[in-house]
Amino acid sequence: MYRELGKSSRRFMVLFLTMLVALLWGACDQTPTSVKDQKTSNPLAGEQIIASVLSLDFDYLNNRFHVTVQSLAVDSVAVVVGEFLHNDSIYYTLNLMDDGLGDDILPEDHFYNGVWTPASIDPAVDRDWTFRVTALSVNGDSAVAADNIRLTLPVAPTIDWVTVPDTLQQDATSWVWDTLRVKVSHPEGLDEIRDVNFWVKVPGTSSYGPANLMYDDGGAMNFIVNDTLSVNTFDDVAGDGIYSYPVGKSPSGVTGKTYIKFVARAWNGRSSVEVIDSMFVKPALSPPSPDPENHVTSTAQAFPWN
Repeated sequence: MYRELGKSSRRFMVLFLTMLVALLWGACDQTPTSVKDQKTSNPLAGEQIIASVLSLDFDYLNNRFHVTVQSLAVDSVAVVVGEFLHNDSIYYTLNLMDDGLGDDILPEDHFYNGVWTPASIDPAVDRDWTFRVTALSVNGDSAVAADNIRLTLPVAPTIDWVTVPDTLQQDATSWVWDTLRVKVSHPEGLDEIRDVNFWVKVPGTSSYGPANLMYDDGGAMNFIVNDTLSVNTFDDVAGDGIYSYPVGKSPSGVTGKTYIKFVARAWNGRSSVEVIDSMFVKPALSPPSPDPENHVTSTAQAFPWN
């Protein structure tokens, strides 16, 4: 019985292998599929060249349009040109690139990128824009695609109030301190606030100095004054929308009327209306101490009104 079962198993294996070889031979004998037969999987779908606008966006923070176009051709794409139109009038024409430079990420991936930065955001907003792209192949074939976008001016932050000391009495021998504070808001929440800055115009100058960043950090940031004195931002509560900055005057600082300009900026690129206030720094009642340790020499950059 055991011997008969073994013979049957061997006959089955021989039959199975014969059928397998026949199937493989038939598969190898088929005519190879040509590229023409696979035409349905080709994204060109019978066209000589195609173009499509994949994205059309406006970066409010940097005040610029960014566009991405995909274009393919049977031979190769020679040039991809884009046009920004409003009411059928061309406002700007640009060449889109696929070279991996600038705003293009990867070279020769058939994704063409371009940027247009208008001179001002005001003419661009509250308008319907059309972006029309024309792709040309090296053989002269062309394809045209278009997309539309409407720009709506985003909401700007608001400065609710500022507090600036009316006067600051200079001391003859030591620093005196006070605080600048600005309360800001935004309809979409405080997370939309990018930063708050102020500029100072001290007596004897005709223009404001560089921007100075204010803080809503609960006093976490520290300044080193004259290499020895450390003061924080004088901010009371972090994240409450009240930005602060210390007002410091050294015994040898400039006195007189000082103007301070405040501006808040949002991440959407909009800025608040500037607010200007002033403070009067009174001179010390007695001459400064001759002690050189009390003579400030290195804090003009740290505190713009010194």
